[in-house]
Amino acid sequence: PAPAAPPTPPAPAAAEPARTPAGRPTVPPPPTGRPAVGLTADRS
Repeated sequence: PAPAAPPTPPAPAAAEPARTPAGRPTVPPPPTGRPAVGLTADRS
């Protein structure tokens, strides 16, 4: 029987996550309620 197609090496897939710094997302996390509180205090 003929051997099945060779498994493709996960090079592109692995390169993508490795690109991110320390595996951190390029988008920054959402601002917590802390900055919002500071803004209100500045307003008053």
